[in-house]
Amino acid sequence: MTEKSNVIVRVAEKNPLKGKAKPKYEKPDSHWIFILGFLAAVPAFSGDMYLPSLTALMVELNTTQEIAQLTISTAMLGAAVGQLITGPALDRFGRRHPVMIGLFVHIVMSIVCATAQNIVVLLIARIIQGAANSAANVTALAVLRDKFEGKKGAQMMSRLVLIIGIAPLLAPTVGSALVDFGGWRTVFWLLALMGAGLLVAVWRKLPDTHPTRSKLGANGERAVPRNNFINDFKALAKDRQFIFLAMSQGLSGSLFMSWVVCAPFVTEDAWGFSPYLFALAFAANGVCTVTGAQINAFIVKRFPLRNIMRFAICMQLGAGLLFLALLTFTGNTPILLVAICVMFLFQNMQMANGFTIAMAPHATRAGTAASIIGVSNSIIPSILSAIVGFIGGNSPALSIMFIAITVTIFTVQAFGTDVFGRGVKNE
Repeated sequence: MTEKSNVIVRVAEKNPLKGKAKPKYEKPDSHWIFILGFLAAVPAFSGDMYLPSLTALMVELNTTQEIAQLTISTAMLGAAVGQLITGPALDRFGRRHPVMIGLFVHIVMSIVCATAQNIVVLLIARIIQGAANSAANVTALAVLRDKFEGKKGAQMMSRLVLIIGIAPLLAPTVGSALVDFGGWRTVFWLLALMGAGLLVAVWRKLPDTHPTRSKLGANGERAVPRNNFINDFKALAKDRQFIFLAMSQGLSGSLFMSWVVCAPFVTEDAWGFSPYLFALAFAANGVCTVTGAQINAFIVKRFPLRNIMRFAICMQLGAGLLFLALLTFTGNTPILLVAICVMFLFQNMQMANGFTIAMAPHATRAGTAASIIGVSNSIIPSILSAIVGFIGGNSPALSIMFIAITVTIFTVQAFGTDVFGRGVKNE
């Protein structure tokens, strides 16, 4: 062995990432980013585009409002369960096959929903559709971890939010137009068409980025080592920082969900907004969320991820306290809206950077890790949004939830992670 080779060996032995799959920082094609973005947005399109259909299907299928709303919650339940199945499958069989199966099931269930003649069939189809949709979301997160980490990973996650964040803004409007044009069933026909387009895009353009499979030859000569999903879950459960950062992800998502639950009552009933002004205020907060993510993509090049997260949570806590103070002493609506916008401006600085830090040590189990974060993003917001509705769904309830959630995030990160620690390197 030459002297040069010996030097290379010695350097490799000192490499702290030895034995781990280190992503390649290559610049992805624009179509690759769009595929991941739309994969991650499939659950949002499937849920938010469907919301305007509830009244129409309630009448046509001769059911009650409560049962019609169950078609939303059952899809969320299916997504929570589906993520825990999809994640280990992605680690065991590679990235392409599970997501393609999930998209195919999404297409079939969308057609079943579009042709359902009774509410029971629709409920069952929505549960399965929710589980299938989770494959798209978890795959997007796993592929992102496969290809990028550290500052680059946070930057790419922020870029994806630009696409993901558009879904809640556009989907209800598109859904309303479809219901007016051809009835509620047209929503599911469009969802089936979107699923088919994504399936073709994944098949043609998205490579298998599994840390081992990506090293195979063009014909896949060697088999991928089979991950033991029980061991993967155990390893993740023992990673205290991962668990607490996953909790932070769900708590951050709860801020927006609390606003979604309260917004109609706060803006229209308490503040006297017209439906047009309500839509404008809601869209403004969505724009702030997307804008914050794009600012994060820019500043992660210059500042450590943890510094940004510390600053973001402090700004969110300050915005919550400002909202409560203004509500108590002045009730000035424009400034109240500014406080809410500040809250959401910094939300994705928390979520994108926290996701990147949480996923960093888990390259070989990225699918399973992404599924746990996905479950956190589903369950915690669902529970907390139900609580805010129970305690009133008004301005005081919203301010209480804003402050309670931000204080909890601060506490979780301060005592359960190294976000507020010192000497953290290799971001």
